[in-house]
Amino acid sequence: MTRHLSPVAAVVLSCAVLPAAAEDPAPPGDGWTWRSSAYLFGTVDDSDGVAFAPVNGELGEPSPSASLGASADVERRGDEGDVRATGFGLVRHPFSDADRSFFLAGRLHAVRRFSPSWRLLLDDAAKLQRRAASRHDFQRNEAILGAEWRRGSADVSLRLSDRRRSLPDLPVLGFDRQGLALAASLRLAAHERLRAEAGVQRYAASTASGTRWVLSAEAASIRPRTLLALRASWFEPRSDEVLVPLGAAPEVRPAEFGSVERDAFFEAIALDEALVGFAEDGTSAELPVDLLLLDPLENDSDEWDFGRRKLALSALATRRLGARWTLTLSARLQRRRGPDLLTPDFSQEFEETRLSFRAAVRFQASRRLFVLLQGSQLTSDADRRALDYSRSLGALGLQVEF
Repeated sequence: MTRHLSPVAAVVLSCAVLPAAAEDPAPPGDGWTWRSSAYLFGTVDDSDGVAFAPVNGELGEPSPSASLGASADVERRGDEGDVRATGFGLVRHPFSDADRSFFLAGRLHAVRRFSPSWRLLLDDAAKLQRRAASRHDFQRNEAILGAEWRRGSADVSLRLSDRRRSLPDLPVLGFDRQGLALAASLRLAAHERLRAEAGVQRYAASTASGTRWVLSAEAASIRPRTLLALRASWFEPRSDEVLVPLGAAPEVRPAEFGSVERDAFFEAIALDEALVGFAEDGTSAELPVDLLLLDPLENDSDEWDFGRRKLALSALATRRLGARWTLTLSARLQRRRGPDLLTPDFSQEFEETRLSFRAAVRFQASRRLFVLLQGSQLTSDADRRALDYSRSLGALGLQVEF
């Protein structure tokens, strides 16, 4: 099954390659704001566990390395609608040329207001990753179209989503997934927001297909200089159909997605700028796709978990400390239980607990120069030894705004 990025994704990804080192550009038009940055990082990557033993030609991730990145953020606000696009690109260069990698990531959020009560929403998130000599080539896109009705401090929305993922050299890990969700939100005073959502997802992959229910609840507080967010999500399988004979599916282990996980680590650095902007504005009126910008329901490294019950709890906080410092903290606890539809024996169930933390510090050294420090820790504990591992990532670097 061949999967391609949507036309919207192509537009979103193009934002990541806009020139970041040019002179101050003129705004694209009336009401537009533009910001671009360049990044230089030194990084370390430490992994431990059976999952990072030789798998499919991979020996884990080479470390240390240097990384060069660029980001662009374009926004327009108007009476009839808003548009915001964020792009980020990164080239990572370890000591060996064979391990060089790059990725592009982009996000788009657009709102069209038809009346004070009705509006149309469009969100898109895309990612493209390539490596010189490995099986980590990866591309993914998710588009969400929604209609929202507002009345006073409450709103109700209906959203359709389409998520597609492909790995050219590992097609077994590709899938298509469509979803339909109904959500209700309540704004408390000027800064707090509660949201609940219920939906159904349908998926199709080479080894299995089926449907599942998804329930989520979240709370956010966005005040001047501070942003806090909490989320709980539950995934319940409804029906699953195995499409290959028992024992015929190739076995896949987490090591294959090691670099995808690391790229999300760097993408978060660029997205933190959006969090700072929300914290400075002190408003929660236009958070893209509730808080999906802040904390996705799934991440790219472990989202192929169809057929399993899953509980995910996450928290995020961003705080401006004085005029120059910004601190961002996040944590995520995830528990999954059920069969692994990617393994040769589909009848075997297993249970896995993942715990991750991330901390990032941003210091403004001058008007355009920032010092960035970020670290993360991920631990997986499962009753199947091949899934036990831990991983630590660290980055220290500079950001120059243009």
